[in-house]
Amino acid sequence: MYHPRMADDGAIGAIKAFLDQNPPDEISIPDSVGDAEAVHAVQEQYDEAGLECTEEQAADIVREARG
Repeated sequence: MYHPRMADDGAIGAIKAFLDQNPPDEISIPDSVGDAEAVHAVQEQYDEAGLECTEEQAADIVREARG
């Protein structure tokens, strides 16, 4: 997330790295839906936690969880 008052790109990168390494405590992957819906559900959970999650990242999470 970018805020115009944050001019230090190093700080922004550090924050993004921290968030990438510290996802929400619990992610629920719905079993009764297809992959696309599960990906969307993961993205919504990240959004609710105030974090960004790309479609690719969410798809990776779903694939890992579903094995």
